[in-house]
Amino acid sequence: MGKANNAIINYLSDKKRFADMINAELYGGRQVIKPEGLTEISATTYTKKGKATSTMPPKRRERRSDLAMVYEDGAIYRMFLTEAQNKIMYVLPVRSMDYLASAYKKQLDDISREHERCDDYNSYAERFSGFNKTDKLKPVYLLWVYHGEEKWDGAESLKEIVDLGEDSDGFGRIFQDFKAHIIKINEMPDTEKYNTELKSLLDLLRIRTDKDALKMLVNDDKKFYNVDEETYETAAVLLNAPYIWRKRKKYRSDTEGRTYDMCKALRDWEAEITEEKNKIIDEQNAQLEQKNAQLEQQNAQLEQQNAQLEQQNAIIDSLEKENALLKARLEAAGL
Repeated sequence: MGKANNAIINYLSDKKRFADMINAELYGGRQVIKPEGLTEISATTYTKKGKATSTMPPKRRERRSDLAMVYEDGAIYRMFLTEAQNKIMYVLPVRSMDYLASAYKKQLDDISREHERCDDYNSYAERFSGFNKTDKLKPVYLLWVYHGEEKWDGAESLKEIVDLGEDSDGFGRIFQDFKAHIIKINEMPDTEKYNTELKSLLDLLRIRTDKDALKMLVNDDKKFYNVDEETYETAAVLLNAPYIWRKRKKYRSDTEGRTYDMCKALRDWEAEITEEKNKIIDEQNAQLEQKNAQLEQQNAQLEQQNAQLEQQNAIIDSLEKENALLKARLEAAGL
């Protein structure tokens, strides 16, 4: 993962924020998933790639999700996978199917391994499947978080990247589609379903390309005067604003604990950008003036050389005329 992906995944690994995202995106804002019921687990699975031979065991392919959380509350068990993405991925539906298949395959392998250890199959069909008739898999849900600035124009369903031709036989109607779930932060109309500090970060990101709207947001919303450190740090990375992190001590609040005035930090960051742009423009203008002065000097030297050439040409013309006159006199004298 890149620096930006690492930043947002680290931020979402906080259980309160993760629960807030799941409740907002999957449950319409209802507080179904409780932070205390979440446990972060290994996001890496290994599936067989090819068959074993007489000399070599089967190779295994690693599939690593960015973040995996398990939720348990009594009889309820849910597994949530989260992938961060800052670039458009045109094969997102297939990649989603791959992640989910790997997660389910991992469960199947674990169940099969336990049955082999206990030898508790009840039929040949169960032994052949590595899965007893009464076994159940745990449900897995994959959520993509797109935090790039470009407008998402990639596919979200398998059907969008499958060539059905003219579909004269009506196959499209029975095609087994798969739709991925993606949060496109830059296209979110609002964040009203969010309740934690994640709401502040999403608000910053979804309008970051509109400087006027961003300025209005941080000026009007009082929560940006006291932003917690992790939100402040993550915003610095995702906004590509190293200035506000480098100068963080300047914006730290002594009265509110480890919080920061994001409003003032962003205003100063904008002023620094403007100052840097003006400095670059001044340097470019100075370079242009220097080049113009050099060109003028070169032009003056060329003019001087041209004048010298004209003077030499005039002398040559004068000598040629004198030679012609002398030649004519000698011919007239018969010499």
